[in-house]
Amino acid sequence: MAGSRNVPAGPHAQGPPLESQSQYAPFERNDAYGLMGKAKLPLAEVIRLVIMSVLVAPLRVVTSVGCLILCHATLRLAEALLPASSRTSVIPALGSFWCRACARCLGLWVTWERIDGDRPDEVPAAGLVCNHGSWTDILIHLGRYWCSFAAREGTQDLALIGYISKKLQCVYVNRLKPGNGGSAGVSSQIRERMLTAAKCGHNGTDRLMLLFPEGTTTNGRYLLPFKTGAFLAGVPLRPIVIKYDQEARLSPCWDTINVWRLFWLLLCQPLTRITCVELPVYVPSKEEQADPSLYAENVRQYMMKYSKLKASSATFATKMEYHQKLLGKMLTGTSAERAAAAESTKKD
Repeated sequence: MAGSRNVPAGPHAQGPPLESQSQYAPFERNDAYGLMGKAKLPLAEVIRLVIMSVLVAPLRVVTSVGCLILCHATLRLAEALLPASSRTSVIPALGSFWCRACARCLGLWVTWERIDGDRPDEVPAAGLVCNHGSWTDILIHLGRYWCSFAAREGTQDLALIGYISKKLQCVYVNRLKPGNGGSAGVSSQIRERMLTAAKCGHNGTDRLMLLFPEGTTTNGRYLLPFKTGAFLAGVPLRPIVIKYDQEARLSPCWDTINVWRLFWLLLCQPLTRITCVELPVYVPSKEEQADPSLYAENVRQYMMKYSKLKASSATFATKMEYHQKLLGKMLTGTSAERAAAAESTKKD
């Protein structure tokens, strides 16, 4: 199994200089493509990207979209042809299969590990919580659990994806909408779903909820403070830690890079290694059930203990502030270059 070739790079490799500050550390890019994925690349790397863009990337797009189409088609056939008693097991199996196939087509090589400690008679998890590094996180989880998650309002109306999201029983979010469609309403829906799962168990008809309590993506080296939405129900949860290869040429993490640029670079990588660690189900104490903030922080500490991720107090607002500073540095650098070129022209 061939892996990605490593290219030495530091957090400021070949990018505009920006003072490293501890609050921005979870969002600093640490791969060969530098800040915002716009580092000046050596000629050999440029040639490699051109070759991969022409020969490999189009094939990966076609095959991954093909998996999406086949997923949609087979789910519709299963719903139309199978009795209700069979759909509950067949539809999740089909969906997970096509998600795993899509991940392979994109070059994602996922390895799952399970920490010892689970017992056959343990309390089942009523939901999943995971650190958040990239848009690929959801695809990875769907290939394992065929789980439900909070999706943007309007997703249900999209071609192909909309029908699949309904089969996943996604909760649709419109942050600007008051009432049940807004953030507060969604938290209430998630809480009710988890309470039902804890009371009735996973009977095959209701999908487990997957939540990313950090509220934003990082560079995969840190764990941000958890929001309490996933912990309001006070039910047992299974923590999962996704680890991306931090030594690879490209980090798949969506930190300070444009999502479409990241997608293109990912298509041009021979292989992207990802390790997912399933931790034992965390059963909250009475104190944790009464205090969602305490529950959230204890699960965060639990995940850091097993994952070796570093703690950070940064938030989504910190990330946006860092982005603005990066953009300011980029614009300042561009303006300075133009001014220098203009001055040089005048002298000539």
